[in-house]
Amino acid sequence: EALMRASQDKTARALFEKSKLDGTTLAGRRHRLPSLPLPESAEALAYLEGLYTGSGDPTYLAALSGTLMSISDSQFADAMRVALVIDKYGPSAHAPDRPDLRSQLCARYFCGTASKRFQETLGSALSYQILRQLATNDPAANAAIERIMAARPNAADVIAREKTLLAAYDALAGTDGDDPRRDRALAAYERFDTPAIVESRMKVVGAKPAVQAD
Repeated sequence: EALMRASQDKTARALFEKSKLDGTTLAGRRHRLPSLPLPESAEALAYLEGLYTGSGDPTYLAALSGTLMSISDSQFADAMRVALVIDKYGPSAHAPDRPDLRSQLCARYFCGTASKRFQETLGSALSYQILRQLATNDPAANAAIERIMAARPNAADVIAREKTLLAAYDALAGTDGDDPRRDRALAAYERFDTPAIVESRMKVVGAKPAVQAD
């Protein structure tokens, strides 16, 4: 019902069909909540967002934010890099003529053999985007983001630094030329090298990351 109210008819129908296959009524499935999926796939994220939008139940916000609070610091930094790139370039997650950062993230976490860490990190990036979008008009979603920041004391610094790196990356990606140092600097960002390494690569080629205003 919550999904229908959130105009997520497709997800609601899929849930209904799964209920029939399971031999469980929708009412029965409702009683089983919050046995919720972890936000580790686009389908699970759409499911949780739709349930929250349709019901207003903060249980679903907690499900969206849980992985963001529990993943490692390195995964959180990678997730913020992906989230900011998607914010900048759209769902394709790449600058013009550059690789998709989601595929690069997959390679970083060897997602063919260790897919859980990849799913956690990408799911956290997408969860963060959803929470930010909801927070523009929803105090409860804003409070959920504040809880994430409180649980991760370095989160604000991580996000600020990633914004700075993205600005430098965007400027460098928009230039032409065959300078191999440019390609190495861009590749360092795309393969999720540490901020210090990315910054050093960019400075070599003349791209100087500058602190970005919030």
